[in-house]
Amino acid sequence: MEPLVSITVPTFNEQLNIKRCLRSILAQDYKNIELIVVDNFSKDKTLTIARKYTKKCFHFGYERSSQRNFGAQKANGKWLLFIDADMRLSKKCLKEAIYKAQKGKFIIAFPEVSQGQNFWEKSIALERNLYQKEKILAGARLFPKKLFLKLKGFDQSLIAGEDWDITIRAKTFGYKLVFTNSKIVHKENFKNLGDLLKKKAYYSKMINAYAHKHPQEFSKQSSLKIRLGIYLKNWQYLLLDVPHTFGFILLKFLTWYNWSFKTTRKI
Repeated sequence: MEPLVSITVPTFNEQLNIKRCLRSILAQDYKNIELIVVDNFSKDKTLTIARKYTKKCFHFGYERSSQRNFGAQKANGKWLLFIDADMRLSKKCLKEAIYKAQKGKFIIAFPEVSQGQNFWEKSIALERNLYQKEKILAGARLFPKKLFLKLKGFDQSLIAGEDWDITIRAKTFGYKLVFTNSKIVHKENFKNLGDLLKKKAYYSKMINAYAHKHPQEFSKQSSLKIRLGIYLKNWQYLLLDVPHTFGFILLKFLTWYNWSFKTTRKI
């Protein structure tokens, strides 16, 4: 029999995305699933919609790390999967992930395909799609529950970089990060440039805690040289979409000071 997989989805005001996310989970080829939604007291209809797809809906805050850990406490599965409400799983994601995870001491990451509607969403999506199988920038999403408990879950003091942090800590227990071929689709959610820059500035500030905890890893992850190497390796994709290439270059220029220079000066 297939082992039970508990899937936790943290939410906050996700009424436009949650239905798509939960439907993709229930449409998986892999059927032995426990679906858990942990809502940070949304002011919209997120939880009303979620209750149509699972009885395991809870109120808990205040950030994703604590919500995920709460979901893990409620989970009965042998395996724990964490995805966000603005994502949807391709149909074979879970079956492939469990198949690979059972082959050894593995934690699983999924290539993430970003999609946008407006110009700025499409620009940031173009950049993020260059990172789909870059291990240095990847965070695991599927864990054996026994490992997750040893790690004491996500570090709730981290608002940004918490997925990198738990991946790094899992490796100290001898686990290796492995990608599936099946992809997760991530819907970008930025109304305009101001909204995007505001969110970038927030996470730039919050990344300091992660940078202090893992200075060597952060130095590589924020390295301009490494990022440029990734861009050059994928030059053909950039040339195929010149307008959004210029868009994401402009975004990097506008956010780089907050994300890199301010952060590294405080380390």
